[in-house]
Amino acid sequence: MKLDVSEKTLASLLSTPEEQFVVPLYQRPYSWTTEEVDQLWEDLTTHLSSEHFMGSIVLNEETKLGPQVIDGQQRLTTFMVLLGLIRDEYERLGSKYTGRPQQLLTADAYTPGDGRFKMRLGEVNRHVFREFVLLPRGEQERKEWAEKSSLPKDVQVKNDFLFANAQRLQKLLHDDYLGETQGGEREERLLALETKLSQRLLFVVIRVGSVDDAFLLFETLNDRGLQLGAADLIKSHLLSRIESENGKEKVSEAAQEWTELVDLLRGADIGRFLRYFLLMYYPKVQMDRVFKLFKEKLAKSTAESMLTHLKTMARYYGEFEQPSLIGEPAVRDVLEDVNDLRVPMTYVVLLPARYALRDQPEDFVRIGRLAEALAYRWTTITSKNAQQLESMFQEAGSTFVDKGAAGFDEALKKLVDSMPSSAEFLGYFRTKRMGTQYVARYTLRRIEEALSPGLEWNLKSPSKVHIEHIMPQNLSQPWLEALGDNAVEKHGEAVSRWGNLTLLAEKLNREARDSSFDAKKKIYSGDPGSAIRMTSLLQTEDHWGPSEIDARQQWLAQVADQLWSVEGAADSKSVQTPPYPFVDLEDAVNQLRSLIANHETSAVEFKSTARTNLHTDKKDPEIEKAIGKTLTAFANSKEGGTLLIGVSDDGAILGIESDYKYVKNGDRDGFALWVTDFVKERIDQLIPGRLKVTFVEVDGKTVCRVDVPPSPEPMFLSDNALNRFFVRQGNATNELSGNELFKYRNERWPDL
Repeated sequence: MKLDVSEKTLASLLSTPEEQFVVPLYQRPYSWTTEEVDQLWEDLTTHLSSEHFMGSIVLNEETKLGPQVIDGQQRLTTFMVLLGLIRDEYERLGSKYTGRPQQLLTADAYTPGDGRFKMRLGEVNRHVFREFVLLPRGEQERKEWAEKSSLPKDVQVKNDFLFANAQRLQKLLHDDYLGETQGGEREERLLALETKLSQRLLFVVIRVGSVDDAFLLFETLNDRGLQLGAADLIKSHLLSRIESENGKEKVSEAAQEWTELVDLLRGADIGRFLRYFLLMYYPKVQMDRVFKLFKEKLAKSTAESMLTHLKTMARYYGEFEQPSLIGEPAVRDVLEDVNDLRVPMTYVVLLPARYALRDQPEDFVRIGRLAEALAYRWTTITSKNAQQLESMFQEAGSTFVDKGAAGFDEALKKLVDSMPSSAEFLGYFRTKRMGTQYVARYTLRRIEEALSPGLEWNLKSPSKVHIEHIMPQNLSQPWLEALGDNAVEKHGEAVSRWGNLTLLAEKLNREARDSSFDAKKKIYSGDPGSAIRMTSLLQTEDHWGPSEIDARQQWLAQVADQLWSVEGAADSKSVQTPPYPFVDLEDAVNQLRSLIANHETSAVEFKSTARTNLHTDKKDPEIEKAIGKTLTAFANSKEGGTLLIGVSDDGAILGIESDYKYVKNGDRDGFALWVTDFVKERIDQLIPGRLKVTFVEVDGKTVCRVDVPPSPEPMFLSDNALNRFFVRQGNATNELSGNELFKYRNERWPDL
C-alpha cells in the first residue's frame, strides 16, 4: 500500500502550484449541517493564536486530473466558503489583503474554465460553488449570496446545505465576530481570523496511490472511516489500567466486555457515544479532546467500575439507536420520534435522564418529549445556534448526573426556560419550505397524529404514506389554467411551501399526481384518504393557489405551536384544532359583528341552533330541516350566502354549545363533521367540498359560520323521499315547484 503522510496547514495544503483537488463523482454532494458548521466555527475562533488539529484529509493521486478528495471534502468545502467570505469582506474594506484568500482558492490563474480553481466539486454543487465562492467580485459570472433566488428552484434545493451554511457563516463572521467594528480595527480582526484559518489549523494529509489503497487504509484503521481513533486509544488505555489494577488475568475478560459494549451500541458510532458519555461530566467536549478527557475522568475511578458504567450507558445509547426493541411503548414512541427528527444532540440530556429515571419511565417520556420539542423549535424551525442548545441540554443532563431522579424538576425547568417563544416560532414556521424531506415528513406526521389521536394508520412508513404536493411539482395544463397570469412564477414560489404539503396513502398519491384540484379533492375524500384528517379538510377548499397555501401554512403553524410546546410535550391531547381554513381571529370577529349588524339579507341568515330546540332542550328534526333549506337556497342563488349558526333572529349571540351534546365528541370538530355529513345525506354529495365551515369565538361563545358558494347546478333538499327546491327571496327562504321552478332553473342555469 503506497502512502505519503504529512502534516499541513490549510495554506500549505492549498498552495501547491497548479494542483486542483477533485471531488469524485461517487462522493455525496455537500451536506454538512449547521450544527457541524457551528462546531467548526467554535474550533476556529477559540484561542485564535493557538494551533488546532482538524483531522485528516485523504487524497487519491491515481488520476492525472488532480488528487481526488476521498475523505475531508465537507471540511475543505466549508473552509473555502469561509475564505470566500473573508475575501469579500476585505474587498469591501478596500484592504490590501484582498488577494490573499483568493490566492488560496486558485490553482492556476492562467488556466481557462474550472481548471483555474483549487477545488472542483461534484456536478450538483460545482456551478454554485464556482459562481458564489471561487470567483472574485468583478468577474462576469460572479454571484452574490443574496442572488440565490435568481437560480432555478431545483438548483436552490440541491444546494440547500451550501446556501444555509454560507448564510450561517456570514452571520457568525459579520454579527458575532466582526460586530460593529470599522476600518482598521475590522481589518485587524479579519486578518487574525484569516491567519488562524490558513496558518494555524493543522491537518494530517494522507496521499494514496489508488482507490484500493484508500479503502484498505480505512478498513485497516477503522471500518467506519477513521472515526474510531479515539475509541481505539480509549480501549487500549482502559485495558492497560485494568491490567495494572487487577492483573493480566483480567485483561481478556475486560476485552470481552468491551466487545459486548460495542454490541450494545447496536451499530451506533462509538466515537459519538463516547463524546455524549463525557458530556455527562464536562460542559464542552470536542471530538479531538475525547481521549484526553476520558483519561482525566478515568483517573477519578477504577478502570473496572468505569467499564461497567460504560456498558450500562452503552445499553441505553443502543436503545436510542434502535428504539423498536424497547418494551415500554411510550418510551419507544418518544425515541422513535427523536430518531425521525434526527436530533442526536438531545442525547446529551436523554442519556443521563434514561439512567437516572430508569425506574420512572413516565418522567423520562416527559423529559424526552420536552427535549424533542425544544430541539424542533430551536434548530429545526428557528435555526438558532446548535452549540448553545447543546450547552442547555448539557446543563439539564448534568442535573441528573448530580442528583439522580431527584433532579427531574430542576432539569425540566431548565428545558422549559429555554423554549423559544410562540411569536418567534410562528414567524419562522410560516416561511418553511420542503427542504429536507425527513423534516417535512416528521412535521406532517406528528401534526396528523395530534389531529387524529385514534388513527390506526401507521404514518411512519414512507412506503405506505407519501408526502403529497397538493399543487403538483409538475405544472400540468389544468394547473396552468387555474393559476392564471404568471402561473409559472406562482407555482415556483408556492409549490414547495409546507402549506402545500399533506400526507396521502401511496396508492392515492400515485393516482393524484398532476391532476386538477377538483380531481384531487375526490381522491382525498375516498377511502383510505379520508382517514387522514389534514388531507380530508382540503375538501372544504373551492380552489387551490398561493393564498390558500399561505393560509394553510398559518393553520399548520398554529397546530405546531401547540404540539411542540411545553403543554404539548406533556400531553399531545392538549392540542386544540384551530378553525380550518385559517382565519385571522380579530378579522373574523370583526366580520361576524359586521354581518350581524346588517341583519338578515338575501345572502345572510341567522339560526339559533342546528339541532336543538331551545324550548325543550331536545333534538328537533324540524330545526335540522331549516338548516338544510337555508343551505340549499344559498347554493341555488346566484351569489351564494352565509349561514350563522348560534345567532338568534334579532342578532343576539347564543353560541352553538347547546348542540354539542348531539354531535360526535361534543366539540366544534364534531359539529363541523355533523354539518358535512348532513349535507352529504340531505342535499348533495358535491356540496361539502365547496362549503367553508369556520368557527368564531365571541364573548366566550362559539358561532359557526357556513359560507355557501353558488352551485353550478340545481340543488335539492331530500325530505321524506321528496326532493324539494329552495331559493332566497329577500331575507326569506322559499320553496319553488312546478312552473316557478322551471322558470327559475332556466334563468339561473341557462346552459343546463
